[in-house]
Amino acid sequence: MAILFWMMRELEDELNKRKAVEVRVGLGYTGVQLDDGSMGLAYTFRHNTRHGCSVVNNAGALRGPAIDLAKMAGSKDAIEAAIGLATMNAVANSRPEAISAENKDVADCLDLRDSDKIAMVGFFAPVADKLAGRDVTVFELDKGDCHCKEPIERQPELLPLMDVAVVTSTSLINHTADGLLYHLSNAREVAFLGASTPLLPSIFKDTKVTLLAGMIVRDAPLAFDIISQGGGAQKLSAAAKKVLLRINR
Repeated sequence: MAILFWMMRELEDELNKRKAVEVRVGLGYTGVQLDDGSMGLAYTFRHNTRHGCSVVNNAGALRGPAIDLAKMAGSKDAIEAAIGLATMNAVANSRPEAISAENKDVADCLDLRDSDKIAMVGFFAPVADKLAGRDVTVFELDKGDCHCKEPIERQPELLPLMDVAVVTSTSLINHTADGLLYHLSNAREVAFLGASTPLLPSIFKDTKVTLLAGMIVRDAPLAFDIISQGGGAQKLSAAAKKVLLRINR
């Protein structure tokens, strides 16, 4: 969990100054708002919840020092980890560098060459559509209708062969991100993608990550309504702006 460790180190001072005033755990996404109005998002692994009628410890009392909620990012419980990451994202994605990020589509900004082997860790249909006709290998836990080519068990074998990768930022929640980046040792371009993305280039400068594609919430009340009613990333786009940051080495 090296990335989460460095993220906490980078944001610790700011987290210590803030308080969480609102926490929502929806079927699609989790949202946390701080006392300065900033809001962060993270994916909800709803299929990984504990059994029973209560799936979140301290439900109804998840307010107070932001640093306490942020520490939950390291939890083995996927819901707690999402709350922790959303809390840190509320700080990270309200920094000037994030706010000034460009509104661009990650698929249009990838440095692609004709011979590239491309990995997609987590299936993103809009990105896959734009990569149609290229050599793309998809790894996905929830196979659904994405016609995955390879099981995730083959990642250690296949990821080192990839030139470009689009990686879901939910890997920060299930704590697989560090391992994925280790195996992408030969990649030229790696994009972290999704509403869970921390727009914090400094913590990725010593990794293979070159692009951060995330969301900045513009309308917190609307975002909370969407989260509470089970909305996903597509619905959240009405309350948040998709942005892209390229990491300068």
